[in-house]
Amino acid sequence: MDPEHVLSPLDQIRQAEADSARRVAGCREGAERAAARAREQARALVEAEREAGQREGQAQYRRLMLRAQDEVRVICLDSQKRVAELQRAEVELMGAAVTRVLAIITGIAEGER
Repeated sequence: MDPEHVLSPLDQIRQAEADSARRVAGCREGAERAAARAREQARALVEAEREAGQREGQAQYRRLMLRAQDEVRVICLDSQKRVAELQRAEVELMGAAVTRVLAIITGIAEGER
């Protein structure tokens, strides 16, 4: 080695400190990049899960609405059947009531004669 290029112990320490400072700065920058990537991945995951949750919620809402519509149809059909039964009963009862009223009226009328 050339004696002019030999560093003094103090210069060697300074050079080692400078090398260490560069390595620390490089590691810090690498850590910051890794943290930024992790934050971006976390944001993307949160967004994807939010969208998946929203899709699932909408699908569940549609299923519940279809079930409710089916129940409404069943209730309406049952109601229509009940109305038809009541109308038939009304006709039968009205006929019997008219016959009874006529019998009472004609019985009274005949009894008065």
